[in-house]
Amino acid sequence: MKIAELRTIVKGHQKKDLEFLVAELYKLIPKNKKEDNQIDELITKPVKEKKVSKANKAIRTIEEISGEVKLFHNNAINQNYLYPNSHVPKKDRSKWRFLVKRLVKEINLAAQNGNSRRRCAEELQVLYETLCYACAYQTFTAYDPFESVGISQIEFFDQMIKYHRDSMDYKEFIDKGIKLIFNNELSRYTLYSGLMETFINYCQTPNMKEVAIERTKKLWDSTNKNKTKKTSWRNSDFEKIDTLNNYSVLIFRLSLQLSEYETAIEEFKAKYIEIDKEIVLNIYISILFTYQLKDIILKELQTAKSDGIEIRPSLVQLLKHIQKHNQLPDYI
Repeated sequence: MKIAELRTIVKGHQKKDLEFLVAELYKLIPKNKKEDNQIDELITKPVKEKKVSKANKAIRTIEEISGEVKLFHNNAINQNYLYPNSHVPKKDRSKWRFLVKRLVKEINLAAQNGNSRRRCAEELQVLYETLCYACAYQTFTAYDPFESVGISQIEFFDQMIKYHRDSMDYKEFIDKGIKLIFNNELSRYTLYSGLMETFINYCQTPNMKEVAIERTKKLWDSTNKNKTKKTSWRNSDFEKIDTLNNYSVLIFRLSLQLSEYETAIEEFKAKYIEIDKEIVLNIYISILFTYQLKDIILKELQTAKSDGIEIRPSLVQLLKHIQKHNQLPDYI
């Protein structure tokens, strides 16, 4: 039913029928949707206030915005949007997502109007890291904080590091980008690979990629001071191994961008901590697939097969498809 048709139908209803209809429709709306769309406020005051035109609305400076960003961060970390407290009124606790949306918009406007890109990046980073924190710790009544704000973690990450790239020399940017990838929690819908590729897109030159590889290798070495064996899967080692493997994947992706295929694969095999060679094979073949490196994939699968590695059915099918059609399938 179209809106025009809906309006025509409800005009013919009596008041008691409309009251019943509104109540029944309200029951059907999930609680989080009521909060997201401010349904209670709309019912209380159905006539929208006249919006102030953009021309008349003053654009705040980044200095003016930063105080509100800091206040939001402190309230979020202290769970003031979650539990009763004297800092955030009850009626405002579910509105945190609209506050974040507004602050992000204002920071972007400030950047477009000549404010320091570095300061804008820093304020966006505070908001980003606050939402990342909420992905791991109970901070808001939300399933996923980024989804609640209406922007994916990767999109938010992209906005933030763009300003960092604009305001930093490339070595400082590389260190900042790597830390932002790995030092923050992931949302339920985010993979490290998405953040890595976003970061790599801003490493536009071969020199930047080489420096990023060098920096990540140093992080890998410093994390692995007390050498971790591939057979070691004690609980105390699990987080460390996960970190080392994520570094390995970033190094691999950057090396592929430099077309250093053989070196990239050999280093990945040496650094990735996993005793099962077939699992390692599956991981790097999947990454090679994202770069559409058909000939390299064919060679690696044939080599693995001749080496006696029992590869999984999906990779067997991939090998057969390449041999038969001389091209990659749409997906693995």
